[in-house]
This record gives sequence, structure tokens and C-alpha cells, in this order.
Amino acid sequence: VNRNRSHYYAFDVMVFDKNGDYEMRAFTKPGLLKDTGLHARDLIVLDSGFHRRPRPAILIREGAFIVCMSFIRAIICADNMYLFHSYANDVKTFTTKFSDYLKGRRPPFLPSIFLGAPSSWNPLGDTENDNNDSDKNNASPIENSINDSDFDSLPFECKALEGILSHVCRHYYNRTELITPLVENVLDELSAKKVNPETLHKLLPMKDFISLFEIETTLMRNCLNEVLQNDEDMVNMLLSEKKKTFWYSAANRET
Repeated sequence: VNRNRSHYYAFDVMVFDKNGDYEMRAFTKPGLLKDTGLHARDLIVLDSGFHRRPRPAILIREGAFIVCMSFIRAIICADNMYLFHSYANDVKTFTTKFSDYLKGRRPPFLPSIFLGAPSSWNPLGDTENDNNDSDKNNASPIENSINDSDFDSLPFECKALEGILSHVCRHYYNRTELITPLVENVLDELSAKKVNPETLHKLLPMKDFISLFEIETTLMRNCLNEVLQNDEDMVNMLLSEKKKTFWYSAANRET
């Protein structure tokens, strides 16, 4: 948020379209509310500062919904997505990957990695040869199923939400990959007959890291469960369908 541009707060927002193209745009608060159809109170969760992360949330509104997951804060509409705090490094990384994802260049994060897939398998294909034909020919049946025409037929809001959740899952998975060998190493040292005092000093920061990680992931899981168990919210998330119905009804009234 840039508070120096005018007497209104100016939001520097990365705006994505259906094709995965994006551009930085500056909004006043009234302009952003007009574009998204939200109320001023809905922006509170997005305007709390990047380093003061609010609780995970998916707030469903009439013509848009707000997604606040980990470092990603966005407003998803039927035709566009508004991404906040785009200057942050984590968000910059997400911006390029999300654009590629909408353009069909990257499969989303696969749940198979939680089902015993080897850690050496990279479901996102983070290599320099992401787009080689040989990679596509060697793709698993699950990866091929992601890149078929079914993905293109999904409403934009579904693609956008899946892309966000995919990236956040990958972010959390990378954190577990980072901490797991460190914890295992400390446990091995503790199992020795003579424990090095320095090893004991490593325990507290690891415990704090794991506790915070557990809290963060539990809050995210609870947030997703709340939405999944709310049939009204699930229906209201179909923004493209509601938009079609609105225009169809308006056209009928005119005729």
C-alpha cells in the first residue's frame, strides 16, 4: 500500500487476466472497490501489512472472493485476479509461476507427493527444460490429465484458486523438506551416549519453528474445511456462472 500518492490510500496491485497476462496497476480505495464490487470492510484483511500476516481466510462475496493464504493475498473475480504485496520476493516468485500456470505451462501441485511419492520427484518440473517436448512425453498419467482440455474448460475463478492453493502447498512442502533433515540430524546426535551441549541449544529454535508451522498449517486446514462444509459459500464461488446468469436475465428483461 502506498499512502503518499494522494489523500486516498493507493494500492499497487498486480492484475491478472484469464490468459495469464498481468500488469501492475495503481488503485485508489474507491477505484478498487468499484472494480471488484467489494465493501471497504472487506479490504481490512488485505491491508494489514505484509509482515503482519492475518489468519488464513477465504471470504465469499457477491461478485468476488478474497483469498488470504500464507504470503498470498488476492481478490478473485470472474475475469481477473488482483494480487497484493507484489513487491515481496515470495509474491514475485508466485507471480511468474502463476502466469505460467494459467497459460498451461505448469501443472498444479499434485497431492500424490503426500501419498508416498519419492522426494526426488518434482511435480512442478522446476528445471530449465520445463517446456521440452520430451518432458511432456515422459509425463505421468496424472500430469497428462492436468494438461488436457478439462483444465481449459474450468472457470477462471477455479483456476485462480487452484493455482494459489497449489503454490501454498508447495511452499509448505518445501519447508518440511528443509526442516526434516535438520531434525533427524539432531535426533541422531541426541541418541548418542555423550550428547554435545551445542546440540541441546538447537532444540529450542527447532521446537519454536515446528510449533509455529503446525499452527499456521492447522489454521489453513480449518479455513479450507469451513468453506468445503458451507454449501452456500461453495455455490457462491461460481462467479462465472453467476455472471452468465446475470447477463442472460438482463438480456431477457431488455427483450
